[in-house]
Parts: sequence; structure tokens; C-alpha cells
Amino acid sequence: MKFRHITAGAILVLVLVLVAAHLPAQDASGVWINKQHNLTMTLKSDGTYAFQGPYGATAGRWGSQGNVFWMQDQTGQVVYYTVTLYDATRLHLIDANGVPLHYARQAPAPPSAQPVQPATSPAPPAASSSGRVLLESGGRRMTADHIDTAVGVIQFIIGQEITAAEKTELLESAKKEFPIDPAEWLRQVDGLKQALVRLRQIQDPVMIGMGRQMLIAEYYKVTRNLKPQDIPLLLQVVYRYVRVMAFDEANMLALTDKDIEAMIAYMEFNNQMSGVPRTFSRAEREAFSRELVAKFPGLPLEQKQFLCSANFVWKLVEANYRQFSAAQQAQFQTGYSQAQAGHYRTDADSAAFSRMSVEEQRAYLQRKARENMANQNMFTMMNNVSTQTHATMLNTIENFGGTGNYWEVVNPNW
Repeated sequence: MKFRHITAGAILVLVLVLVAAHLPAQDASGVWINKQHNLTMTLKSDGTYAFQGPYGATAGRWGSQGNVFWMQDQTGQVVYYTVTLYDATRLHLIDANGVPLHYARQAPAPPSAQPVQPATSPAPPAASSSGRVLLESGGRRMTADHIDTAVGVIQFIIGQEITAAEKTELLESAKKEFPIDPAEWLRQVDGLKQALVRLRQIQDPVMIGMGRQMLIAEYYKVTRNLKPQDIPLLLQVVYRYVRVMAFDEANMLALTDKDIEAMIAYMEFNNQMSGVPRTFSRAEREAFSRELVAKFPGLPLEQKQFLCSANFVWKLVEANYRQFSAAQQAQFQTGYSQAQAGHYRTDADSAAFSRMSVEEQRAYLQRKARENMANQNMFTMMNNVSTQTHATMLNTIENFGGTGNYWEVVNPNW
């Protein structure tokens, strides 16, 4: 099964990145400055905040759970961020649109503030006492639990279950390799198991999406020049489900065929929510895929990050929407289209729009959306979706309640 160092090592690095950063309320109070966007965020130990930016100020309550940071303003609207780094002087966040926001603490840190260390997880059980024994060699045992670990890692990366035949393939390969060097084989697999324990603690979908993308990018980098037979079987199975279409090595971003398919579905859903249903033909889809792959290297970093997580994000949006009742779906569509109105209205339109009835507003938005679509090819539409509508879509679902799983993924298949 060829558990090489690149396999366990990359996952262990990923785990440290994903689970190390969390934001303890007792330490995070203070004044935080983001010079790039001219933002000032004052977090108080009583759970209140004051925020000042180029477009105004807000105040309300703040909190955190794990690596999710949230702020609720005085109108009740909640905005969520993912914490990627926190220590006594730095707070790095990612917003719902995938935009990184790096803050530096201006006010002195409280005396108790210390850099956050990665939480420790239980060490994996000894191979000799874990699971059904499948093979013994050199006084060491390979168990069913070891094969389950490999399956779990694969299914984390691809986001779905593999076939029974592939599980058997992994088992047969392991039986051949285990006797060659049982101690090294077990060391590699136990490293994977410890990493998988930590991965299963992650419930934030943004972090899960980032984790999958990081692993795919890392593995593609180290295997892209290998002959197929030299690629570890674990990754051979991964590549049966995920095909890398474009790669940004400088930023370690891999665009897959699944991301492109998800982006197309996301655009069609956006059309539906905008009141102008439009599906794309096979020829349009193929042309869009070719254009996106060709132009991917020149896209802005934030847009690349969004695109490379599109598969996972779209599944979450779709799952939430499907679990709305018919009345909630209709309400969501109205709320979403109104939130999108700002992309179509000019200042001169605003006063007239506010005097319209709900039906008149809906008709206005549909007309503007049709006019907008008439002048767009799929690539232009994708630019608008990824830069304008993504945060609106996710926050609208969150504010409507959704299924309760947008910011928490439970019972995964890995």
C-alpha cells in the first residue's frame, strides 16, 4: 500500500494548521488593527466589540468556538470567520468569501495571553491490541483498523465512500508490503491514524474544504512527475475520483474537475435564485471548463481559493437549501434576490426601488438579471458569482437557519 513519508507527513502538517488555531475569549480582548483594509476591531473581555472600517462602524457581541470566530451586530446579524492563526500579537481570519484578514494587536496583550499550542490528541492504540488481526510478521500485527485508517484518509480527501473492490485492493496491497518492513509500515500507518483522529475533530466546513484542497495540492505536487505505477496506491485511489485540472504551485492551489462541475452547478443555482432560471448546455460547460483552466494562473488569489473549494462549498449550500420547507425556499429566494439588488441598482434607482411593492421589486430584479445575463458568457458570470454573491449566499442561508450544519459538519464518511 506504499505508505510513504509524503502521505503521513503532509496530513500531519495539515492537522497542525487546521486544529492549532483557536481563539480563547479571556486572551483575545484588546485592540486589533488591519492596515491593509483600514480596519480596527476592539474586543472586550465582557464579550462586546466595536468595529470601525472605511464604510462605517458597528458594535455588538463577539465570541468563538474552536477555530470559528463570530460577531453579532445590534441588528442581530451574525458574521462568521475562520481563525487560521492566533497568538499574543497576531489574529488571522478568513471571511465567508475566502478573503484573508490579518490583524495585529495594538493594545498590550493581557498578562495571561500566551501563544496557542496545538491540542494534543490521544495516541493511537498499539497495533497489537487494536482490531481484528489480518497478518503477523516479525512479531508485529497488521489489523483491520490499519486498513480502515487508509480508507478514512482517502474518503476525507475525496468526500465520498470508495468501493468495496477498492477496499479489497488496499488490503491485498498492504498484505504484500507489510512483511517487507513491519515496523516502518506500522509507524507510517499509526502516523496516519493519529492525524485522522485529529481530522475527525474538525467540524468547520471552511476548514474541511481548505484541508481537502491543501492535501490534493500537496500530493499532486509530489506525484505529478511520477510514473503511474510508482504512485502510492492510496493516492492512485484518490486520483480515480479527483482529477487536477490546473495547479498554482506558488500558492499550493489545485483546481479539480469536481470544483469546476460544482462551480457550474453553483452558477445555475444562482440563476434560479435570481429569478431567471438558466441551465448550461454541454457545449457551454466544456467551453467554460477549457477557459477556466487556461485563465486560472492569472486569476486573483482570493478567487483561486474560492474556486479550489467550490466542490465542498456547493455541497453544503445544496444540502441546506434542500432541507428548507417550500415556504422557506420561497422566502430564501426573495431575501437572496433582494440582497443581490445592490449589484443591479444605480443610486438613482434606489429611491424608486424602495417604494415598489414586493412583486414589483421581484419583477425589477428579474428584468435586471436577464439584462445582465444577456451580456455575459459563463466565465464572466463565474467572476460575478465568486466575487459578489458567494458571501451573500452563505450568510443568507445562515441567517435563515439552514440545517444547522453550514458551520458544523457532523457524521462525515471519513
